Amino acid sequence: PVFADYAKDLATYKAKKNVPVIYMPNTKNDIFQLIYVYDLGTYADSLLQFAPALIGYCGTNDMTPEQVKNEFYKLACSFSYSGSGERTYAVISGLSENMDKAVALYEKVLANAVLPADAYKAFVDRQEKGRADSKLNQGANFSKLISYVTYGDNNPGKAEIPVETLRSIEPQEFVKALRRLNDYEQAVIYWGNAPAKEVVKLVDKTHPLAAKLKPVPTEMKYKQLQPTETTIYIAPYKAKQLYMVGYSNRGDLFDAAKEPMRTLYNEYFGGSMNAIVFQEMRESRSLAYSAWAGMNRQSKAGRPYVYMSQIATQNDKLMDAIAAFDEIINEMPRSEAAFQLAKAGLDARCRTERDINDDMAFSYLANKALGYDHDPRREIFELLPKVTLDDLEAFQKENVKGRVFNIGILGDVDELPIDELRKLGKVVMLTTEDIFGY
Repeated sequence: PVFADYAKDLATYKAKKNVPVIYMPNTKNDIFQLIYVYDLGTYADSLLQFAPALIGYCGTNDMTPEQVKNEFYKLACSFSYSGSGERTYAVISGLSENMDKAVALYEKVLANAVLPADAYKAFVDRQEKGRADSKLNQGANFSKLISYVTYGDNNPGKAEIPVETLRSIEPQEFVKALRRLNDYEQAVIYWGNAPAKEVVKLVDKTHPLAAKLKPVPTEMKYKQLQPTETTIYIAPYKAKQLYMVGYSNRGDLFDAAKEPMRTLYNEYFGGSMNAIVFQEMRESRSLAYSAWAGMNRQSKAGRPYVYMSQIATQNDKLMDAIAAFDEIINEMPRSEAAFQLAKAGLDARCRTERDINDDMAFSYLANKALGYDHDPRREIFELLPKVTLDDLEAFQKENVKGRVFNIGILGDVDELPIDELRKLGKVVMLTTEDIFGY
């Protein structure tokens, strides 16, 4: 195995306002990537749901959107935004010899961006149609139900800006949302062949920042539920196959010492076609088309582990599937053969996975958020030769057995055994509008 060595494989410099510049040399080719990393996303500013896409439709006060695209094309460069609930990335990439011009052009576009009203109207029209289509899609309905089961009524799955609100928003507000990111603490990732000193100089010269950077908000906008009694949420979807999710959160916070065993447990229990869940639920008992379960950590230290299970099965097999899932989660089947396969699979991944190019910086930031100063795969690799199935069973009994679950079921309500489900716990009937928020 080759584990990431952050002290050797990357270097961190400081740009103005103490902004860290994570630097990795590219010795392979003449391509660069310069990435601005903001630990703010759609949870902090709902306009960031759409701003990353809308910037692609923008021109400036002296360039049409087509001219902007052509200018980047001439430089063999491009820029884009992406993000999530808690993070946004601005990525400029392309031919290294044109980096200075590409970065300057990106900053010009952002500072002077003009979003044409007709382009914005067409975008909102597509949003309206897309949302109507989503309510007809089984996977989209299930995703919304998972969010509801995890967070309750106030959840990120319902956080999309309503279409009627989108129509009333001044298009330039989305551009302003992107500009506001530079009011906050941030980081820069660079991968390329320019000297570090030149990269820092370029950031200092071209990247506008507020006079005093604000700290990134740390409070979580959406609070995950901690079930104390079994609650079954049922959402309607006419189909012969239903989807079911189980969610449990005991409030046990992230613990680096647990991570190697947690990783092995997930590999053994729910990680592949050889894992216990798939073999028991599909192969042995024919109760599912697909099945998965595992104990998951979150992206930052100080947050709890959550246990998730999912299954797709026929409507008439629901109660049998629930009983079987409950049985194997609480009384984990022992299989020395499956255990050895799980260890071999993890061992192979540890030996072959590599953080290459800018992956090294993303790995560094992700592990730093969890409190690591090194590559935690090393502990997994070192555990494998000495761990036994008895050790794994002890981990399961301490961390998994006896959990209380919220259960979400997406299916044809007319074909579900509602009275039988009420014997398991409280039943909450939801509508499609309840889970989508519109």
